[in-house]
Amino acid sequence: MLKKLNALKIKALIFMILLAGGGLAYFYFSSTYTLSTPDYAAAEAFDAVQNRNIRLFKKRINVGAIAQDVIDQAFNDTKLFPNGVPDELKTSLGAQLLTLVKPSLANLLAEQIEGYVETGTLTTETNTANMPQILATLWSDIAGNDPSTTFVLEKVRTGNNKAVAIIALDRADLETHATIEANLSKESGTWQVTSIANLNEVLQEFKELTAIKKEEQRAETLNRMINILKASTPELTKGKEPWPKNPKAYLKLGFENAGDQAVVSVVYKVVFARTTGGILKEVTFKENSFIDVNELFEKTVSLNFDPNSIIDAEVYNTPAEELEITVLPISITFADESTLSTQE
Repeated sequence: MLKKLNALKIKALIFMILLAGGGLAYFYFSSTYTLSTPDYAAAEAFDAVQNRNIRLFKKRINVGAIAQDVIDQAFNDTKLFPNGVPDELKTSLGAQLLTLVKPSLANLLAEQIEGYVETGTLTTETNTANMPQILATLWSDIAGNDPSTTFVLEKVRTGNNKAVAIIALDRADLETHATIEANLSKESGTWQVTSIANLNEVLQEFKELTAIKKEEQRAETLNRMINILKASTPELTKGKEPWPKNPKAYLKLGFENAGDQAVVSVVYKVVFARTTGGILKEVTFKENSFIDVNELFEKTVSLNFDPNSIIDAEVYNTPAEELEITVLPISITFADESTLSTQE
């Protein structure tokens, strides 16, 4: 259940939660307000984070409540349980298990937050090595490539002894603007940040945009590889025996290195599709050969067909004029050990 989560992602998690508390004061810090307002509570929360004042931080940020709220929302996340809560967790035993697990996760999260406020760094290496998978799943998308994020408090809505801080959050790496709603409540005369109302919605937006960005980057990398290692038109030669008797076929391939450095390895896939549309079969190959700049490398590979496969039979029996064969690189390794890849 455990998975190593690097310090960048944990810091991003802590940043998001501190954002709901500490960030509230940024806009109002120079304003005039009284000691009993949520604005003043936000200012103190900001000051506590800036000055590593854990006592004041705990006064203005209900760390336990926020951590528990984050965990509760995590278990409601559709990415965590895309097909609904598993049946084994719906049983009385499963319910007891959740009852035990959730507080432990919340306590771990609260410890990380407080440790960061006190020191400005992660407290121990153990904390980064033993982060449960649920937190890794929840927060892996929030960090991106750069956890630095700009934020501005737009307004604070008050009423019925409660307040909601509306925070504008800009993720430059995703080129997006989101809005965080941080709930403050007044208990025993003290305003505290107690939860992030729309955490799941913001995370889902970031997940979707991250997926789009990754696909754009994958397409860009694929286009670069296609232009570096130019594939010639594949030539398919089939055996003379009718299917399914001894189904043999050979594919002649060629790659011209149009890049500026030698290639030492290439992983590529051959895609068989009908000219009218619809992919029939994909086959992956790896070639460990030195291909110098401007060199044309040619090779004939054997295709293995399963006589019992309906798909293989369709590929084998489709007339050449109705079959489209495409060669696409998956990864390229260069002589200097650098790589390009569409795989994560």
